[in-house]
Amino acid sequence: MVKESGMGGRLGKMLLLAALTVVLALAGEGDAHISRCFKRELPVEPDPEFSSGVAKFSLQLFRRLAEQALAQEESLFVSPYSVWSSLCLAYLGSNGKTKRELADALRLSGKSNAYVNWKFLDEMLTDETNRRSGANFVTMNKGYFSNTLQLDSCLQKSLPELEVLDFSQASEAASVVNGDVEATTQGKIKDFLDPLLLSRANFILLNAIFFKGEWEFKFKPEDTTPKPFRVSPGREVGPIPMMTQTGEFKYAVNTPLGAKVLELPYADSNYSMYLLLPSSEAEGTAEVLSQLSKRNLETSLSMLQDASVSVQLPKFSLSTTIRNQLMTTLQDMGIKDLFSQQADLVGFTVSQPLSVDETVHKATVEVTEEGTVAAAATGLAGIRVVPQQFVLDRPFVFLILNRVVGLPVMAGVFVTPPTS
Repeated sequence: MVKESGMGGRLGKMLLLAALTVVLALAGEGDAHISRCFKRELPVEPDPEFSSGVAKFSLQLFRRLAEQALAQEESLFVSPYSVWSSLCLAYLGSNGKTKRELADALRLSGKSNAYVNWKFLDEMLTDETNRRSGANFVTMNKGYFSNTLQLDSCLQKSLPELEVLDFSQASEAASVVNGDVEATTQGKIKDFLDPLLLSRANFILLNAIFFKGEWEFKFKPEDTTPKPFRVSPGREVGPIPMMTQTGEFKYAVNTPLGAKVLELPYADSNYSMYLLLPSSEAEGTAEVLSQLSKRNLETSLSMLQDASVSVQLPKFSLSTTIRNQLMTTLQDMGIKDLFSQQADLVGFTVSQPLSVDETVHKATVEVTEEGTVAAAATGLAGIRVVPQQFVLDRPFVFLILNRVVGLPVMAGVFVTPPTS
């Protein structure tokens, strides 16, 4: 894992997985015709259990990546849902063993089912962007293919996510991709793709995630003070800016996750950040990660109760770029054929064998005092009971979760403050 921008690495046929700050919604123009591509009728209604499989994959992937980061004493921020979405797009063009392995790992039961439920899930996650809300979540899925490939005509007509570019004109093609990214990130990410990489690639499958949330109960900037951070027992770094407020929050102790859990809701939305502070400082986040499963998370969240809590949370920005480590982790999770010369992606094209030999995942998060309900924070300060102390001055896990579908769209482990 590295904290850097730009792209490089191995050349050749590639799949790019990315979680970026991108604002571009999915279009659904091809829904009426997609069933012909998969030779099966589309389901009439979405499967209510579909998001459960996505959540299981997401937590498993995050747990594995976080354990690797923890071993290196590095913080981590990722969007498992972004990775899942990129692989789901790959699944729609896969066959044979490649398709079976993707289906098993992603918890999918067929292309028609996957397509309809993926679309529905995206709509559920992004629905709140259509009205005033303190949380803004948008996802973009895009497949850029070289014009030297003969794409499957049915998929090309039915999937608006697929676009053909002249990769031999690398600068122009990169300008298209980078323009999509820059425009939709409001200029926050520029020159994402190196033209030299495009000149040697055949296709790119890209997913981008944007999330911005404003706290329902904001932290007052004047209450942010520098305090030390204990990376491990007896070892302090810093000081770092620590945000502070006291109020009534949903809070639980002695959970199956081996952590105290606090919910920080985003204003007028179905999104919350859940902070998982290890119950035992000695065992730390390693114990929390070892217990992080969908069942344990659901049980822990069901234990949340209103309580007066004094919260101290670091103010931080965190960016993570994961390259081939993502590939090896996905291989360990059973997705092997996709990354081999035997990869079967003839659902996209039969003109030339396609394989994947590079992955990139990039995600950023910024946690600050800002919120939208100033009066609420002021009013809650006068509670007359002795508040619980929830001080995140040592390593912790955090999840950004949509409460309606029960899906963690982004997740992180804060091990040590960023150096810059």
